[in-house]
Amino acid sequence: MFIGIKKHLSHFLGRNAVARNLAVFDDDVFIVSYPKSGNTWLRFLIGNLIYSETEVTFSNIEKKVPDIYYLTRRNARKIPKPRYLKSHEYYDPRYKKVIYIVRDPRDVAVSYYNFCIKFGYFDETHSIDEFVLDYCDGRIGDGCSWQQHVGSWLGAMRNDRRFLFIKYEDLLIDTQHCLENIACFLEKPVNDEQLSRVVMSSTAKRMRELEEQQSDVWAPTKHSRRNKVFIRKARSGVWRDELSSENASIIENRFQRMMRKIGYL
Repeated sequence: MFIGIKKHLSHFLGRNAVARNLAVFDDDVFIVSYPKSGNTWLRFLIGNLIYSETEVTFSNIEKKVPDIYYLTRRNARKIPKPRYLKSHEYYDPRYKKVIYIVRDPRDVAVSYYNFCIKFGYFDETHSIDEFVLDYCDGRIGDGCSWQQHVGSWLGAMRNDRRFLFIKYEDLLIDTQHCLENIACFLEKPVNDEQLSRVVMSSTAKRMRELEEQQSDVWAPTKHSRRNKVFIRKARSGVWRDELSSENASIIENRFQRMMRKIGYL
């Protein structure tokens, strides 16, 4: 039986993390995604954009742009407003301002499978064939499939001016332009030099260096397998090399409606 994310986290954190029970304020900004869609990268970009005086690292990210699944009620009260918070929740009407990042669900499947091995949800004897079926049926994480998660947010907030929708693939192609749109959305005045600095401080290469140095102090990774990295290839289209044509077809058939809507098919 697959161990869901919330249950797995509680094994390490007890019952102190706020998660969906977070007390939400109107000026909170939420960085939301289905798991393994680029949320950590976006947190680094936004953290380095907002807190320009100090580089964001894995040792301080939970203070600057905290993950609600590692955030206690006590610490939540200490965060200066407006708070910038990471979430994997399906649509929550309390979230008034949201930056939502979406990624090709075939790439998400590959990344999520490797993530689950790193964090001990299962080992390599659990095949990716088995995983893809669980993934498509929404039997992992919070019991919500990729299509249900994305659809919950797009259906509720697509035309809301407080909702910014970003494709991971667009962020890869032109990070600085996407970051400029984010700065505008957050009403954060920046110039090209500042944007460039933020981008360079948040590259996959830089994040891998920081992970190597700080994986033992960052809450999400310090209990995970050291022989598996958290920051993997950080590119699009990896599914072509790592998914069988049968598994790719299963995902495409199951998520066809939303993939067409977003432009993945």
